[in-house]
Amino acid sequence: YNQFAFDSCYFYLNKAESILKKYPKLSENERLYNAFGALYFESGNFRQSIHYFQKSINILKNTNDFSYRNNLATALQFLKKTDSSLVIFNQLAKEFPDEIVVKLNLASAYLDQNKANDALHILEKLSNNQIVGHEITFYNLLGRAYFTKNEYGKAEIFLQKGVALAIKSKTKKNTWLGISYRILGNIAETQNRFSVALERYQKSIVELNYSFNELNLAKNPQIFTEDVHSFNLIKSLTAKALCLKKLYEAGHNNQYFLFAENTFLSLKKLISTVANSYNNEDSRLDFKAEIQPIFSENI
Repeated sequence: YNQFAFDSCYFYLNKAESILKKYPKLSENERLYNAFGALYFESGNFRQSIHYFQKSINILKNTNDFSYRNNLATALQFLKKTDSSLVIFNQLAKEFPDEIVVKLNLASAYLDQNKANDALHILEKLSNNQIVGHEITFYNLLGRAYFTKNEYGKAEIFLQKGVALAIKSKTKKNTWLGISYRILGNIAETQNRFSVALERYQKSIVELNYSFNELNLAKNPQIFTEDVHSFNLIKSLTAKALCLKKLYEAGHNNQYFLFAENTFLSLKKLISTVANSYNNEDSRLDFKAEIQPIFSENI
């Protein structure tokens, strides 16, 4: 898992699960289910991740375990069941008032409901000491909140703070930095600064793809077997493709058409890779509903 060898990770977890079925009284089975849940979450298979997180919780139903319920609520949020996730996050916030993670997750869930003021009410109460280790996520959430309120200047300031911190401590690809660049790209595109937006989307794609390092807009990733948070990579590739499409439609410059077409081809390859990893029909249907607008734009 830590080497991004997800195929091998699935293989060994499935082996472990088959042993557990033979010997159901083995210890640490809740850790196995949580590991499965995390792996499915990383691949964007949120419905399947919920199934496994729930199994972990059922085993530990007599304990106040924070992380498994937090994982479940996060998966529900990404499955667009934000009301259900908020119920769990609010309960966790009461039980574990010192847990910074649940406060950040609450803010994120409110932003998914376009409740920027509710998110800011939580975020602005946090001190510098509290956010240690979570600074980039914190600044990303502040950036999202002010972007939602159309306060682009404030949004940029906080997002750039996160970017500066991420670059300073950077030793490898950084998912949160990739998210920062995408939101900054969204802001630039909203302001019709298309060249800046595209540059930021490209940087986002580089951070979200394990083996891709090209800052040339004509280039897009082609290998997707080792990606973490592939759903974020889909968002960034989509943002780039749609921005290029917008530029082509504005001036009918054929270069933008070719760049857009190439980005959509990369995106289709990624979508195919992700879809083939799903072993649950409901998850496939969720994913098809999610990506249908992308194929419409491509056509």
